[in-house]
Amino acid sequence: MSATPVQDLLPKRVYLCTMQVPASDIAALRQTHTLIDVRTPAEYAKGHIPGALNLPLFSNAERARVGTVYKREGHESAVSLGLKIVGHRLHIYPEHAKELAGNRPLLLYCWRGGMRSGSLAWLLKTAGFSVKVITGGYKSFRTEATDTIATRGVLKVIGGTTGSMKTDILHALKAAGEHTIDLEHLAHHKGSAFGKTDDIRQPTTEHFLNLLWDGWCAIPPNSPVWIEDESRTIGSVWLPEALYRRMRSAPVFIPEKPAEERAAYLAEVYGDQAIERLEAGFRKIGDRLGGQHVKAALEALHSGQLAEAALIALRYYDKAYAFGMDKRAHAQIVRFDASRLKPDEIARLLIHPNPKNHGTH
Repeated sequence: MSATPVQDLLPKRVYLCTMQVPASDIAALRQTHTLIDVRTPAEYAKGHIPGALNLPLFSNAERARVGTVYKREGHESAVSLGLKIVGHRLHIYPEHAKELAGNRPLLLYCWRGGMRSGSLAWLLKTAGFSVKVITGGYKSFRTEATDTIATRGVLKVIGGTTGSMKTDILHALKAAGEHTIDLEHLAHHKGSAFGKTDDIRQPTTEHFLNLLWDGWCAIPPNSPVWIEDESRTIGSVWLPEALYRRMRSAPVFIPEKPAEERAAYLAEVYGDQAIERLEAGFRKIGDRLGGQHVKAALEALHSGQLAEAALIALRYYDKAYAFGMDKRAHAQIVRFDASRLKPDEIARLLIHPNPKNHGTH
């Protein structure tokens, strides 16, 4: 059920004395405050500010009941029901807040910074807590997060065909002190038909943006930030549109490796996966790969020839990548020979480029 704005349980004059802070202050304040999300567990699970703990004013069912009454009977009836729901357990909230916060001051938010966070802030302040409320709530945070991702840092994209060690290169850049954003790590997916290699559930697309904001907060405004080239989706997760547009117009650095070297690398990366999962990956791309090639790939898998199976998969992925690169008319594409080079060696080339080894296409 979509969130229905339930109006104030307490008069505005009661809780507006609580200090209001803009969403732009969240990144700094969460270092010294305990961030509390007072929305329902379902709202919290769908997406929340990274680092926030959940202290819901209403349960999922209670929120739905109050919202229904608001729609059918109006403001007064919704307020009356809300007071009845929370009235008998007012003493519980300070106890739970103490468990969550320890001795740190509190920073509260709800959906729009109104009824729930304001009411609970008044109660906790009355109980002796130091409390601030985020102006505009989670909604204003989402705007701030989107703006941060869309503008902060100078984006540099690591491209390349499947098996070019892009993720390992990204890790090597981070180890060398460069700022990086690991999209596949945040999405819990390797970004292909073979990408779901563990049992960790992917975040919602909503929370994926929140996690991106968390990573972007550590990047100074005008610093270079390296990111791996991706399509619009990573598994079931969609990239924020603003980020995707930035990636499509940013410089793309492509370490070129021969197919045999890439296939050997893929065999090493995916070699410990169950045969059934690899089979499922080939079947997902079966229509594009062709029945004969799928059959040959499955035979190679079952005979332990993983590099041979990977070479067959590259028939599909190389064509798909070339098609995508042809659409990057506004990107500066820099290709360089990376044959037999290790990720840390490629990272050094990217940080300290040698014009003799780079070509622009």
